Amino acid sequence: MLYQEYQIGKCYGADFAKTEVIKRSLTRINLTSERYDKGGIPIITDGKEAYIDTEDNHTLVFGSTGSKKSRLFAMPLIKILMKAGESFIVTDPKGELYDRTAGTLKDQGYQCMVMNFRDLRKSDCWNPIRLASLFLQEGEEEKAYEALFDFVQGLSESVHNEKDPYWENAAMNILHGLLIIILENAPEDKQNIKYLLQMVEDIHEKDSMFKEDIEDLTTNLLVISKLRVLNNNSEKTVGSVLALVDAMMNVFLTQPKLTEVLSAESTNLRECASIMTAIYLILPDERTTYHFIASMFIKQYYEMLIIEAQKNKNKQLGIRMNFILDEFSNLPKISDMPAMITAARSRNIRFYLFIQSQHQLVAKYGGDAHTIKGNCNNWVFLNSRERELLEEIVALCGDCIFENNIRRTLISVSDLQQFSKEKGEALVLIGRNAPYITRVYDIEDYPWIS
Repeated sequence: MLYQEYQIGKCYGADFAKTEVIKRSLTRINLTSERYDKGGIPIITDGKEAYIDTEDNHTLVFGSTGSKKSRLFAMPLIKILMKAGESFIVTDPKGELYDRTAGTLKDQGYQCMVMNFRDLRKSDCWNPIRLASLFLQEGEEEKAYEALFDFVQGLSESVHNEKDPYWENAAMNILHGLLIIILENAPEDKQNIKYLLQMVEDIHEKDSMFKEDIEDLTTNLLVISKLRVLNNNSEKTVGSVLALVDAMMNVFLTQPKLTEVLSAESTNLRECASIMTAIYLILPDERTTYHFIASMFIKQYYEMLIIEAQKNKNKQLGIRMNFILDEFSNLPKISDMPAMITAARSRNIRFYLFIQSQHQLVAKYGGDAHTIKGNCNNWVFLNSRERELLEEIVALCGDCIFENNIRRTLISVSDLQQFSKEKGEALVLIGRNAPYITRVYDIEDYPWIS
């Protein structure tokens, strides 16, 4: 066994947790039962019963490509959540999570939504402007503007330039201003990306009303301020800004089917906060064209859930929502992610973040990566060649001193790289427990899953 030598002789200081101790900190479920009281990620299992974390703890799963993160943890987790009647939203790079788990959703009474960016013809529809429209109808003007700005900020990722932010900010102001005009003036069936594209096209016309007198179009001072760049600068400046606007909207110009999918609403997401819901975001992992839409969807859906939770007496969702974000660090940066993961637990929301490397996470979130990691009470390590991550895990596991007064780390970098993928070996750090090495089942090996 990989860590057998560490089990010989009495060890002082750090030590591996005993199986009985870990079991006492988890909840036992009979996997063959029709229903479970609560769901959670499997930590110990023999295929017939499992010990899972049913608390409101976030989980971080480290595993390089091919380490079976999905087959060992994500797929069984979804199956368990379904039997527990908990809601979930999952990013699904290959579509295999959907193929493996969605078949019985309707039989279980779930509202199912699929945003299929591999095949848009098979996708449900989501209008990213709709939530802002609802806010405005309810008199929540500030929230409406914030929701629209989040959408524009997501679009700006394709042209982001930290060295010279003026042009990007100017382009964002134009799109934000146009969206506010749409919300305040356009009929409901035109409050969508299709109509936004039409307005952008109108701006390019030489005799456009926008360039002649913005004040005639709206009395909203915020909009007037945001669109003033169109007639307060030189023609060259305006042209440069509009070129960035076009770049931000280019994905919709070149993908008419995508525009169609994002200009309607096939599911009432607000109602989903109070019913059993499963949302799949099927994203091609060989290209990242649509990844920014997934990040926008996650952010907007999370904010909507928080608002719905606030309406309840205990400020929590009645049905727990689980965000299962596979390849999390490959998604465009989700704004306010550190605040989201910090506030989620008290609202009955959990995050499961699956990442290939710590480097990717830091590259995406900078210093905020430490906040995200620190708010994950459970760490699961499968495999990595990333020395910085390996050394951090070794340090977290601590040092031990044996009876012969030899001091060494509880587990070495070399040991961490030798976990058996076939046996489903993983190191888990759960709450305040000592490190524990477990073996979990591949999705194919559970006799209760068909």
